[in-house]
Amino acid sequence: MINRIKQALDTILEAFKDGIVPATIALMQYPVFDVPMNKWSFLNQLICYLNGSSDFRGYLQWKDVNRFVKKGSKGVFILVPWIKKEKDDNDEENQKLVGFLGKPVFAYENTDGEELEYKKLSLPDFPLIEKARSLGLNVTVISGNKEFLGYYRHSDKVIALASPEECVFAHELIHAVDYRLHPEMKPSGQDPIKEVVAELGATALCQIVGKDGTKFLGNSYRYIDSYAKDLKVDAHTACLKVLNRVEKILKFILETEVKSVFTDN
Repeated sequence: MINRIKQALDTILEAFKDGIVPATIALMQYPVFDVPMNKWSFLNQLICYLNGSSDFRGYLQWKDVNRFVKKGSKGVFILVPWIKKEKDDNDEENQKLVGFLGKPVFAYENTDGEELEYKKLSLPDFPLIEKARSLGLNVTVISGNKEFLGYYRHSDKVIALASPEECVFAHELIHAVDYRLHPEMKPSGQDPIKEVVAELGATALCQIVGKDGTKFLGNSYRYIDSYAKDLKVDAHTACLKVLNRVEKILKFILETEVKSVFTDN
């Protein structure tokens, strides 16, 4: 198993180092789905995410997609501008911002009806999904947008996917195990080292379990290179910096017995 890990990592490193990754590889095209709240203010989106869902809508917005709020459901209140029409001295009507009102919105989980398009997304046919679940991780489908294709939320051990690509799942799984092995880490935003670890580990993991990740090497290289610049090194050097850390994560994923090891943190 260790030899397979080293072989996969060395193959990727050599491809990056030698510059043989084709420049013509197109960026991956993902089936991402926008939801109305993506267009809301930052504050309102924050209110919704803190209340546990990535898809909140008002009564009429749910009705527009043939879904209906369940009886007894409690809404979350977001802030909407209170506009008042007034006439000026010339008897012309103008709109004036008087203040803000609280408007109830409801999470997808509080509704019934026709299934949404993004909910029809199937999880990848990837052998390590069941392994992730056995480790106490909740793998679920979410709506996506142009900014993200998935995430790992450490607070409740959730891997959320907005793409069926194995490499996205593997990236988030690497993040999850990285946190497990390094409990001192703070679950803060896009840390360059953590992102290099996750992308290098994901590419290796796909190869180890028999998934052909070569067509995505160009994308992985660009992703790592973008974070390597934040570290003021090239992509190959950034990978070398995290190689031992990635190897430990891969060994944990591939060699740990099937049992819930995430539930004690």
